[in-house]
Amino acid sequence: MARRLKKVKINKFWKNIFSNKPLIWIVVILLLAVVFGNKHISQYFQPESSQAAATQWDLKRVTSWGGRTIVTDVDDGWLAFKWVPTTTPSGTAAPLVYKLSSNLDDPTFIRWTNANESHVAVDGPRINNGNVVWAEAKWNGKNMDTLIFSYDIYYGQKVKAVTNDPGLKSGLDIYGQYISYYQYPVGDTTRPTELVVRNILGSDVRRIPRQGGNATEFVYSTFMENNRVFWIEKSISGSNYKTYMYNVGTKQIVPAPIPTDLNISWPDVNGNMIVAGIKNNIYALDYIKGVMQTVTTGTAVNQFPKVWDNLVTYIRAAGPTGTIQEVHLYNLSDKTDNPILSIDTAKDKVHLDFDNYIITKSAWKKAILAGSLFFDDKNSDLYVATQP
Repeated sequence: MARRLKKVKINKFWKNIFSNKPLIWIVVILLLAVVFGNKHISQYFQPESSQAAATQWDLKRVTSWGGRTIVTDVDDGWLAFKWVPTTTPSGTAAPLVYKLSSNLDDPTFIRWTNANESHVAVDGPRINNGNVVWAEAKWNGKNMDTLIFSYDIYYGQKVKAVTNDPGLKSGLDIYGQYISYYQYPVGDTTRPTELVVRNILGSDVRRIPRQGGNATEFVYSTFMENNRVFWIEKSISGSNYKTYMYNVGTKQIVPAPIPTDLNISWPDVNGNMIVAGIKNNIYALDYIKGVMQTVTTGTAVNQFPKVWDNLVTYIRAAGPTGTIQEVHLYNLSDKTDNPILSIDTAKDKVHLDFDNYIITKSAWKKAILAGSLFFDDKNSDLYVATQP
């Protein structure tokens, strides 16, 4: 009886509404406001791909400080980035790390001012096994020099200088107790002449010249993984790219098994896998087995891949005019490909910071994406997305 009375009351309620035309319009307006309001809130996670839409990922804005936030690395639950405030001199940046945890509403930040306020943080920070390294540039009265600093986030040691030799340095990376970077001749800003591998705790310094000599130049950053250093040299007179590996333990250099006639773009390394863009598509190479796997095919523009374990993310320019930026997640094990984030740059006036898009596995075993969303030319915020 109670159920029947409730049904009668409900029917009477809706009958009263539809018999009142002004009230109908009020209800319709309220419903539209709710629908479009929710769409606006979640617009950054509305897959618009021609493929089947994947489960939406959970998006969290971590910073809203103003200025520009640039993601540079992630490791073992820590996210490294640098922040360029709008209130500081042009180019000045502060290195920071952020603890990824299941409670994103209670973040843990470790932040440094530059080792010297007259310096400018130009490279990094990079992080591995609790060691954070970054490079700062200083003017010595005649030339610009680059100094590299380190900090141990687990033991809380003081910031210490790793290098004090003159000349510019670029392409910094770290694995274990070793760092790698390119070294420029003193007073030369055109191109580096050697790759340096250095122990941050001792005096072990190894200098590796360009394997192609004066006929090649270093391109992209150095990459360190599994006690190996990777770098790419491009022929100056042509478009041949060659990838090399240096084993820190054996001190041997071997070419990585990547064809030399391919125009490699945006390389990234994790575990045994190298991912890179080649002619608008993404490929993954197991450099131990020498097996290359195709991640994307077709005519769409696919760029900026990142790899972690068996997961690859990349950016696809979608839509009739290519204004939609889609983030795809590709599983190397089962070869599934799903869009997990979509931004219409023409409508939303927001752009992904492609160069700093990171993927990792967090401490609580979910997939993590970290990157910046640009709201204008000067301001961007740090966002972290977690797999539901």
